[in-house]
Amino acid sequence: MRTPKTIPAGFISSVPQSDDIESVRPDDGKIWTTTKASKPEIIIALVSAGEEGVLLGRLLVKGDMPGVTVFVKTSENDDFKPVSTKEDQQPKVFESAEGGLINAVMPSKLMATAVKVVPVITEEGAQTISVEDISLFACFTEEFTSVTTTTTGATTTEKTTTKQLPQQQKLPKVQPHLLQPRQLQ
Repeated sequence: MRTPKTIPAGFISSVPQSDDIESVRPDDGKIWTTTKASKPEIIIALVSAGEEGVLLGRLLVKGDMPGVTVFVKTSENDDFKPVSTKEDQQPKVFESAEGGLINAVMPSKLMATAVKVVPVITEEGAQTISVEDISLFACFTEEFTSVTTTTTGATTTEKTTTKQLPQQQKLPKVQPHLLQPRQLQ
């Protein structure tokens, strides 16, 4: 969601409607806050109307809440369905880790046209919910146009569609001394 070309302005909305919902974009320095009583939902369209879904990998949500549930639309005409790891299709609660970071890893090969993030609401604590950032990891298709001019002066325009893979996080290197077997005495 960092690049507006991938998730365009206007593709993020909320229930209830909020004019500052775009503040959930990563690294913009803003925080989206709403009341618990409003039972908020954040909806992110992943593709334009009529386009096929994208392969959804995970969501990172940073904010002041105990967890989130995630719902996806697999096609434009479908209703939102819960992301579940159980056969009973009950929504999985992705819990907040220390520091308010929620890592919502999606099931493999999950294609989606839209995502709905629903904060878990509890009775205790503040009466507001704050969302600082939502990062979305998915495989989007981007179109690149290249222009080729031949020596005869004719211009050819070629439109190429390529898959843009999400950036992978690098794992820290393991220190070699930690891999050495210990001798038993």
